[in-house]
Amino acid sequence: MIKSLQGLKGMVQAGENRRTGEKTARNKMPYVTKQEKIVDARKTLGLGESATLMEIKEAYRQLAKKYHPDSGKFKDQDKMGEIILAYKILMNYIQDYRYSFKMKDVLAQNPEWMWEKAYAEDSTWGRVKKGNRRPVSL
Repeated sequence: MIKSLQGLKGMVQAGENRRTGEKTARNKMPYVTKQEKIVDARKTLGLGESATLMEIKEAYRQLAKKYHPDSGKFKDQDKMGEIILAYKILMNYIQDYRYSFKMKDVLAQNPEWMWEKAYAEDSTWGRVKKGNRRPVSL
């Protein structure tokens, strides 16, 4: 089970039914931050500290295929519920993420583009314009 949600069973607080006045039990849920949920979800899916959207989807598919109740190998529906919850938490996080399109941020995410930009016109390493080709001598 996701660590931030462990130990919640059995944590109850007494309350009172408004209609009948009977004493009842209510769940007393501890507060869990979004950051803790995201970290736990990432660990549940077996992901590192950084992952692409495709890696998240692939990890989810593999675990869902392995732990799905219809697969016959595992009968634990709680594990499948954890996997689904972890996937939804990460998808919500990604959906709310704001992307930066500043050139320095784009180049930081794709360092190979920096080299391409620096050496694109170099005849040794990059593209050569038509008419500027040098004959190769052996």
